[in-house]
Amino acid sequence: MNLYQLSKTILLLNKAPINKVRFARVIYFVHKELIRKKFMSAEDIAYLRSPLGPVPDGMLKLALDHPNIIACPASDRPSFAAEEYTIKLSDAEEDEETTMLEQYREVLKAVERTLKALAAHTTPELVQASHSDPSWIANFNGARYFITPADLKNPFPFNTIRVKIRIKRAPQNELGALQANLLRGMMQDIVKESTDLEYPDQQSKTTPESATPTPKLTPLGLIAALPFLKHITVKPTKPADKPQKSPEKPAAKPEQNQNKPPKGTK
Repeated sequence: MNLYQLSKTILLLNKAPINKVRFARVIYFVHKELIRKKFMSAEDIAYLRSPLGPVPDGMLKLALDHPNIIACPASDRPSFAAEEYTIKLSDAEEDEETTMLEQYREVLKAVERTLKALAAHTTPELVQASHSDPSWIANFNGARYFITPADLKNPFPFNTIRVKIRIKRAPQNELGALQANLLRGMMQDIVKESTDLEYPDQQSKTTPESATPTPKLTPLGLIAALPFLKHITVKPTKPADKPQKSPEKPAAKPEQNQNKPPKGTK
């Protein structure tokens, strides 16, 4: 399956329009499950890192390249989620799709099972769950990547204990929760970029994951700093000796005066 085939299958089985933010996350989690089931490979669909989670590369062109996939504007939503995706097939296309889908019963079963599990979660919950995957964490916004075996270890949506704990304090309003997730996703990218500016020598040319600064104090650093530390510890001893010598000289005079007899005595 490629992106178009998977998107078409999801829209046919969902039987209702899906807003743009949710549709991107649904494709992502269904793709992950089909990889686990060996029905798809990770290279079938690439993803772009965005503040709200991974977006299938080419998703925004689906409606342009395939007339049966329709992106309808939704005026009651913010700009980043202002479209809803649906599918419209002619009678001949519906018969053709029904025949084709019947040949892939196991694939349909896996997609339906995943859609049913995802339906129990709000869109902000899907966004937060996608933020838990290592590939999203490691990459920068706009980076293109594929699902990795480490991403597949995240069992969502079939094991939701961790996600439920994380979203316990999320706002009740779905739009407010989405905006909060958007800001968190942007802030994480900003923090990575500022870290690279502060530690330019430690930035890797291949993986942004290594942008995290290494500790300043290392065994090699300690060894290199030993001569410098030795130089520092010697200096303070010189001014410390002077105050000790100065009080000793006047202290000797009173002792000599005490041994002399008073004037007028023999």
